[in-house]
Amino acid sequence: ANNTGQPSPFVAAEAARALGIRIHTIGVSAPDSTATDDGFVWRWGRTPDRLTRSDEAVLRRIAVRSGGEYFRATDPEALARIVSKIDPLERSDALIRETRDYRELYPWLLAPALLLLAAELLLRASLFRTLP
Repeated sequence: ANNTGQPSPFVAAEAARALGIRIHTIGVSAPDSTATDDGFVWRWGRTPDRLTRSDEAVLRRIAVRSGGEYFRATDPEALARIVSKIDPLERSDALIRETRDYRELYPWLLAPALLLLAAELLLRASLFRTLP
């Protein structure tokens, strides 16, 4: 089901196809409604099981409209095989530019150190003078 609002997944798939982008969809949940435990613990105990359902018809239509393929993963090994099958199909060269932002942090330590040094000099010359 589409729970993201507008545009619909089908309109988005057609827009992707117009831009030359293929969408490959993978069904990973049970095709029928299945109770699943999300593992989240509330303050008073576990959360109720949630029902999940893979809408294969929608996933297939999205894949077809964008020029991609639909895959069904029934276990982790099947998912790994699917990903390894899709990976060579969608190779593209990309220019990666790495930038680093350097920022000096020593002023945050230098300012308190200078204040402590000034306080030590003032206190040594006045109230807390050491006796010989």
